[in-house]
Amino acid sequence: MSCDFGIWDRPRTLSPNRANRIYRQLIREDLSCVKPSIKINQFLEDLSNLYPDEDVENSPWSCPHEFSSGHVLLSCVISRSSETRKTILTLSKNMDFYATTPN
Repeated sequence: MSCDFGIWDRPRTLSPNRANRIYRQLIREDLSCVKPSIKINQFLEDLSNLYPDEDVENSPWSCPHEFSSGHVLLSCVISRSSETRKTILTLSKNMDFYATTPN
């Protein structure tokens, strides 16, 4: 089991229904709903600095990240979901990204 997150560069005033529709599009690899953002690479770099890829044993991720120039999809193990949720929301807010957990 995992806890999933979607992050993209969009106004953070989206309704939950609209955010879920965008998330579903992204997991179907339909990127028409997001715009490229140069900040995505910075987000991934910041995340990697907090959770180094080399530290596989202690990694909170249940699978590799899916991303494009306009979004990031993350999946973490349930036992680390509270910690990673705080981190993801903080990083997203700092970069003015929208972050959601799907319903």
